[in-house]
Amino acid sequence: MTTPDVPHRIELTCELPAPPEQVWEAIATGAGLTSWFLPTEIEGRPGGRIVTYMGESDSSAGEVTGWDPPRRLEYVEPDWADLADREPGPVTPLVTEFLVEARSGGSSVLRVVSSAFGTGADWEQEFFDGMEEGWLPFFAHLELYLRDFAGRAATAVQAARTVGTTAAPTWAAMVADLGPLE
Repeated sequence: MTTPDVPHRIELTCELPAPPEQVWEAIATGAGLTSWFLPTEIEGRPGGRIVTYMGESDSSAGEVTGWDPPRRLEYVEPDWADLADREPGPVTPLVTEFLVEARSGGSSVLRVVSSAFGTGADWEQEFFDGMEEGWLPFFAHLELYLRDFAGRAATAVQAARTVGTTAAPTWAAMVADLGPLE
């Protein structure tokens, strides 16, 4: 049996147009996470449960292991092999940490770090590469949420359509009926 000794890690950073307390509400509450990420339930305390719903029948449950408002949230998902649609195997839990740092002018920087140890199987690096790529659009959602909709409850909706134009007129058409953004 192969033991988990191959490190895997991603670290992503984004600048956000909000103070740390507002970023904290967006990353450490169920309503906040659901507004820009995926439908999520979280018990905000060490030992609390976190569940992220990734579709009708797919979810990931974990435990909050670090809680230092408004600076640090950490949680552990016990079996990332299962998240990768693999048989549970000899991997360590997946640890994800959100770190919020204040910047001048009322803005913040959010750093998200996910790490685990695996056995070196090809699928493990593919999983981490896909997870890193998957985070990027969510950072754009978070920036938009904090800039234009902070504190508002949102319902996650995914829609797709191929259009023969650039992004700017498409976006303008999509938000035209929302009214003035505060």
